[in-house]
Amino acid sequence: MDESENIYLCGAGGHGKVMIEMIKLSSYNLVGIFDDQTKMGSLVKGVPIIGKINDINDICKEGANIVIAIGNGIVRSELFKTLKINKFKLPSIVHPSSIVSEGALISEGVAILPGAIIANGTIISNGCIINSNVCVDHDCIIGEFSHLGISSSVPSMSIIDSFTYLKPGKCY
Repeated sequence: MDESENIYLCGAGGHGKVMIEMIKLSSYNLVGIFDDQTKMGSLVKGVPIIGKINDINDICKEGANIVIAIGNGIVRSELFKTLKINKFKLPSIVHPSSIVSEGALISEGVAILPGAIIANGTIISNGCIINSNVCVDHDCIIGEFSHLGISSSVPSMSIIDSFTYLKPGKCY
């Protein structure tokens, strides 16, 4: 398999387990997980823990694909910046049941979970989590490292600040 098809995951908690399932549905080959809380060599949903987050530079080659599966936006942003400085790629992962307009812009390191709808003209900034069944209407801007909770909705032309957490089921 081409190295560009391999991907690594940071985080083995609840969001990490969701991302494992989504990556398995993608074209990527999930090689392993970096996590500071889980014992090295353990399996999480069949995927091995291959090191702690600080081990990434020692294990991964420059340009490797890495997904950050950490719910805390501040921690996610710090890791994002560190990985970018070290020249890793941070692809976005979109669940196949989600609907993303071809006129929407999805930045790096975004997770779009099952059933989400992203309308035309919307910008989803770096490192966002768009949870299951979220609806973001047209011409919105979702700020960096925001997290839109399950079944929340964002009406047209809304601008959401970076690091915003929109609670499940809420309308912005």
